[in-house]
Amino acid sequence: MKRLFKWFLMLNKRLYKKPSFIAILLIIPIAIFSLGLVASLESGFLRIALAETDCDDVISSEIIQKLQGNDSLLQFVVVDDPVTATQMVRNGDADAAWIFAEGMKESIDQFVQYGESENPIVTVIEREQTVFSRVAREKLTFTLQHYATKAYYVSFARASSETLNALTDEQLIEYFENTSYSSDLFVYDTAGEISEEMPEADYISAPIRGFLAVVAMLSGLAAVLFFMQDQESGTFSWVPENKRIYVAFACILIAVLNVGAVVLIALAVAGLSVSIAADIVYMIFFAICASCFSLLLLQIFRSIRLFASVIPMLITLMMVICPVIYDYRNIRPIQHLFPPTFFINAAYEKHYIIYMIVYSLICSALIFVLRRFKRVK
Repeated sequence: MKRLFKWFLMLNKRLYKKPSFIAILLIIPIAIFSLGLVASLESGFLRIALAETDCDDVISSEIIQKLQGNDSLLQFVVVDDPVTATQMVRNGDADAAWIFAEGMKESIDQFVQYGESENPIVTVIEREQTVFSRVAREKLTFTLQHYATKAYYVSFARASSETLNALTDEQLIEYFENTSYSSDLFVYDTAGEISEEMPEADYISAPIRGFLAVVAMLSGLAAVLFFMQDQESGTFSWVPENKRIYVAFACILIAVLNVGAVVLIALAVAGLSVSIAADIVYMIFFAICASCFSLLLLQIFRSIRLFASVIPMLITLMMVICPVIYDYRNIRPIQHLFPPTFFINAAYEKHYIIYMIVYSLICSALIFVLRRFKRVK
């Protein structure tokens, strides 16, 4: 045991003498610092100016307050009047302007009753039509629907029963809002068990977990290069040929665990940690998973120059294919070819730990087959 601990310390010490390994470690705090800097700024894919034609209109004031209170991909800016909002769009200071009409209640009632209103409920002015502008209009429609639903309910209630005419609109709406439903109209679920401990993340911070998993994977690939260089220089010449694979695995695993420890600290600092205990477990299994994958690549690419040229391509593929920024569910089987996918999804679905064990066993079996094939050859 004492000898193994001594080996562990020596392999750790060797890592921190590698400038490239230090550079990989530095990527993590730089990424977190950059994330904090970006998150502190006002952010949004679209900047939308909101203006009321009548500042005393209750409904338009409520809608603007709701839009400002929601975290989204949209940045809302309230201006004093419609002229200012329109000018902002013309000058490029805003991507769109939403101008709420005077007498919103009357316009909504007309729309519910006749299918149209004499005056537009909301006037939308846009610089250009994009995917994000369409999403923004959907959000506006959803917000207006809340008020249109109430108006339709009042109209339908009065048309259905004359006895309800004795009640005011406010009394009818109060009954509407206090009515509870026994079941949900929509039920959202996934194929697996969702971790209830997973913190919510906005669109800026969401990719950081996946990005750090790819960085940890990069450390494993870099450790393969370090081992290949050491092997070429004869550092492990005293180790029997059939035992060097275990030394290689130890070198890779130690590198991933070192970077993994920094990744866990970074996730905790960024507020993206599931829980300290859970993330430690996920990282340990991920480190084994990533080490087996890296060791498999070592059996395939025997040349240092060839392996070094493959690393950038692999990292790029992981950033695109793995659910770092976006989860392409139609290529889920391809995502499972790369270890970062397991660490990312483990935060949401705990059974991914089992997947990591299975993945590690498959990689180990392939390593054994390749080594056996090379001996026979």
